[in-house]
Amino acid sequence: EIENEARSNSNCERISGDDRYETSYAVARRFFPGQNDNLVLASGDNFPDGLCGGNFSAVVLNTPLLLLNRNNYMRFSQTVLDTI
Repeated sequence: EIENEARSNSNCERISGDDRYETSYAVARRFFPGQNDNLVLASGDNFPDGLCGGNFSAVVLNTPLLLLNRNNYMRFSQTVLDTI
């Protein structure tokens, strides 16, 4: 219901992934297409890293924030660099 109300009141777009890590990549692809020379990496296992890193990456550097952990680093590293 909230999503439908938001759509009717604004021009919004839902960006999501299977988990917080894939969602961070989806956001990066949507708002920073082709930008892979300057990225901020943060631990997705520790929420303050993403919380502080998100503000720093968006406001100070104007670059995407990618959430990583030891289980997804190798799986996504090349994909991210190839597709963002």
